Amino acid sequence: MATKNSTITQGQLTFFIFQTQIGVGLLSLPFAVAKIAHGDGWISTLLIGFFIQLCIFLIWALNRRFPTLSLYEFMPQIIGKPVAFFFTLLYSLYFIGIGGVVLLLFSNIINNWVFDVTPRWALILLMVSAGIYLARENIRIIARFHVFISFFAFILIFLACMAYAHIDIRYILPIGHSGALNIIKASSEALLSMLGFEALLVIFPYVENNEKGVLKAMSIANLIATSLSTFLVFTCLIVFSPQEILVIPQPMLYMLKSFTFTVIERLDLFFLSIWITFAVTSFVSYLYLASKGLGYAFHKNRHKNAVWYAAIACGFIALYPDSQLAINRLAFFITRTSFAFFAAIPLTLLLLSHVLRKKERKDTAS
Repeated sequence: MATKNSTITQGQLTFFIFQTQIGVGLLSLPFAVAKIAHGDGWISTLLIGFFIQLCIFLIWALNRRFPTLSLYEFMPQIIGKPVAFFFTLLYSLYFIGIGGVVLLLFSNIINNWVFDVTPRWALILLMVSAGIYLARENIRIIARFHVFISFFAFILIFLACMAYAHIDIRYILPIGHSGALNIIKASSEALLSMLGFEALLVIFPYVENNEKGVLKAMSIANLIATSLSTFLVFTCLIVFSPQEILVIPQPMLYMLKSFTFTVIERLDLFFLSIWITFAVTSFVSYLYLASKGLGYAFHKNRHKNAVWYAAIACGFIALYPDSQLAINRLAFFITRTSFAFFAAIPLTLLLLSHVLRKKERKDTAS
């Protein structure tokens, strides 16, 4: 249950979810969707944004039945303590898994673009240290940091707009030429880059005036994240030819690398320095979500002690893959299992709460 000094406003919730959604997958998103949907990849990004909005409504409908309790706290009331304990650990492992993927993709890109001789463990250690420092704080401090970092998104948009002097709209024409099936398949590839909205399951009770305002704040966050992702995908698709984009893993970086200014020679490195902050916020969010579950299960609902071994677990996950094939397999596994955690399980809990008539009493919530 939230205390007054650990609550966030609905505006802070918007930025928290936005920063959690816009993570490391943003750089490879155009390449991921173009492999399947080609020039229609931007439609796939819009489609996954619409699907996420439906899931947000589902999660909101579940949480509003227990307005002052997080997922970890109301599950025992629906499915019993033993089963709820198992699912608490399962959700914690899920958030740790995504945090590990964030670390992995971060270290991989930094190794390839900037510090090619720096050991990967050193980069991971730096990120883990920053994550532990922030994730041990309460949700209000973390949300304030996310709000501050969010303003860097305007710089990303400005840098991407520079590419419009070298576009060819014919690269995406005719619209819909890839077929509906390929567009839908490509949307699943975009999911990893758009995860983060499921954080509402945990942070719902920490939002002030949490009812319809929460749904509005979540919808705005998803709209901004979907719009930004679609814009960057669309930009890359009209800058690179259909043949070129299929062999460029990070199109945004390659695109910016070709631009130079008198003051800034390597725009791609400038872009990366901003992107790193988005990677930090995404990792901190998942580390906080995982430690909240572990803290509830083992530390009397205090998450600070759990942050340490949750972060170490993320670090080991990031160190494990030793090839691009292993990285792709891990990302594929996380993406496919995520459907259970943000859709299947919440839907089951919602239905059970109605069937069993489980709902937080007004006198308890007040």
